[in-house]
Amino acid sequence: AKAKTDLSQGVAGNDVLIDETVKTEVTAKQFTQELDQEATQLQGSITLTVSGISYNRDDAVQLFSGALAAKLPQGYSLVPNRTEVTLSKVQVKKDATVTATATVSADTAPTLVIADIQKALAGKNISQAQEYLRGLPGIGSAEFSFRWSLTQTRMPINPNNISVTVAVEQ
Repeated sequence: AKAKTDLSQGVAGNDVLIDETVKTEVTAKQFTQELDQEATQLQGSITLTVSGISYNRDDAVQLFSGALAAKLPQGYSLVPNRTEVTLSKVQVKKDATVTATATVSADTAPTLVIADIQKALAGKNISQAQEYLRGLPGIGSAEFSFRWSLTQTRMPINPNNISVTVAVEQ
């Protein structure tokens, strides 16, 4: 167990050790007493070789992201850094090939053109702006905050004075 823990800690960066592939092999044994000798104490040393297979999480995500992106509905894209790959049913065959079931989960967001949204919101009152934003695909809610504005019931007329931030809910 300690050797497995040490091996896991030795895996660097975004690499993930596949627990089912960890093997422990005794490579050397040395004892102070010979075989079949009677002794009250036995001392010796054993050398173990611990090995396992790992994969790079980023490479796995990149591998599956292309396939996922192709299955997304029109107008949606994958959210960067929000894709996870997990392995299950890992089997190590005698010829050292590894098979596993990969489960991929990802968050998606609508593909929005911020400049178009700014132009569409320019000059609208808050209720019109909310109605417009709710009509866009994938928009769940909208919040408005105003700086340096005398009236907080209408969007600025100049689209460049409108800032749009898109957040993906957890």
